[in-house]
Amino acid sequence: MYIKNAGVDALLQLNDNFKGIFDDCSATIKCIAEGDGEDAPVTQDQEDRTIKSLWKQLTSYGFFDPDERFEEDWLQQTLLEVLNWYRYDTFQLLSEDPSEMDFIVRV
Repeated sequence: MYIKNAGVDALLQLNDNFKGIFDDCSATIKCIAEGDGEDAPVTQDQEDRTIKSLWKQLTSYGFFDPDERFEEDWLQQTLLEVLNWYRYDTFQLLSEDPSEMDFIVRV
């Protein structure tokens, strides 16, 4: 997986562990979407199940030792934090009162 710009690699290739984590998360989302019907409107229940399923998937690896596997630890912690933003409606709260201070305090 490379992002190319005029034949030059713009970003480094993701390592296989990153790809595996993203593939697992994609499979989790796809499974939920197929179970509900891909053309069905997204409901709050489906969003809640998706967040919980992704959280379970991301924590199923155990936690990575940041001294030995920094990249995997960083990715896991970042994705878990983003899931919490969705879980606690941080994006919704920020869209209602979009000040820079609110963003800094909540995120």
